[in-house]
Order: sequence, then structure tokens, then C-alpha cells
Amino acid sequence: NRKPLPSSVDCTGMVFVPEIVEVSDIAQIRDQKARAVLRKHCGNKTGIAYGSADSSKPSGFSCMLSVTPNKTALVLNDMAKGSFINNQTALVAADFMVYNGYAETFTYVAVVFKFQPSGTIDKNILTY
Repeated sequence: NRKPLPSSVDCTGMVFVPEIVEVSDIAQIRDQKARAVLRKHCGNKTGIAYGSADSSKPSGFSCMLSVTPNKTALVLNDMAKGSFINNQTALVAADFMVYNGYAETFTYVAVVFKFQPSGTIDKNILTY
């Protein structure tokens, strides 16, 4: 009846896999710096996040970036310094539209990073 230690592996070799919980309230973010960055750049409310299991309820944060490169760089630097990605992060996606003037078409691009409990980061680039 031993409980796993709060680490990736306890002394018996039993693997501890944390439960992935979709965040529905900013108060659920434990890191104060991350919470401040989310409030500043993403607002106080959660929304339907990319890759959500249930699209009928709030599950993460959507942060809009500027089309101005300097403004976007400032926001991304602030996010990096503010622990935007931490041990509560399960997925980060950057999605955008690209216009090809020669083909007169739009393409949707999503760059998705999934943070696994083991520490590995899976990357996927999707286009439609």
C-alpha cells in the first residue's frame, strides 16, 4: 500500500505518471510568474485550447500575438522569462495562416509541441 513519491520514479522502481488536467481557471496555475504572464498576454479567462479533449468546455489559454515582429518578440521574451512553459504545461501550439500570392491560396499551419511526463517533447507540424 505504498504511494508513489512525487517524482518520476520512486525507490521501488514504480513509475509515477502524473494525471494531465485541463485547466479551466487561471487560479489553477501554480507558478505565480506563469500566472502573471498569462494574465498579461492572454487575459484572465480560459478558452477552448488546441487539442482539447472536450470542445464544449474551457481547457486552456489562447494568446494572440501581434503581426508586428518587434511586438511579438517582446511578448515571447516576456513569456520565456515568466515561466510560461513549466511543469504544468502539456501542450503549446502556434497556429497561423499563410497566403501564397502565386497560387492565390491560404494554408493553415499549426506547430504543436507536446510535453510528456517523461520529459520528452514531441513536435508536429500540420498544414491544411
